[in-house]
Amino acid sequence: PSPSLIHTLTSPHGITQEKINAAARSAKTRFADYSGIPIGIILGGNSGAVKYDAKSIAHFMKYLERMPIEGHSYFITASRRTPPALIKAVEKTLYKHELWHEKLDGGDNPYFEILAHCQRYVVTGDSHNMVSEALYTGRPCYVYRPRGLTKLNYFLDLLRDKKIIQDFNGGINKFNTKPVDSSIEISEAIHNLIKSS
Repeated sequence: PSPSLIHTLTSPHGITQEKINAAARSAKTRFADYSGIPIGIILGGNSGAVKYDAKSIAHFMKYLERMPIEGHSYFITASRRTPPALIKAVEKTLYKHELWHEKLDGGDNPYFEILAHCQRYVVTGDSHNMVSEALYTGRPCYVYRPRGLTKLNYFLDLLRDKKIIQDFNGGINKFNTKPVDSSIEISEAIHNLIKSS
């Protein structure tokens, strides 16, 4: 193999502990009215072969309907790729829960606050980066695999087999995990390549 080729478990990202610490302080004020175990719902969107049409959305909602109500609160954040129909379906499905979402409550997207504040995450598997960023926190991550997912299944299978994530089927029982961050490994590899060139 080429000495300039490295393989990492997750993708690089711009999240740092300093950003998480600052977001955690902000979240204490922003989410002060919500009780129970905070669960982050992190939504991706249409990407390549993945299309969140009515059938795909209904499949995801079937699992979200199983989410526990008592003792939990839910915080939804969406990406630029998230279709409005998916956001509306999630809101409608979880309306009986303690629920925060920027469309309902206003303000900017609290993505970092959700990563810092929530104790567990449900992430759609269409985004390599969103899964990688959730894993940075070291908290349990449940990944929903949308219909049409192809290449990313290998990545998600590897994480699942290493017991780093669990496939999302509506359950959010806590499981043991630890932070996963390949950014340092990547930056060190680049530094060493530059140093040796």
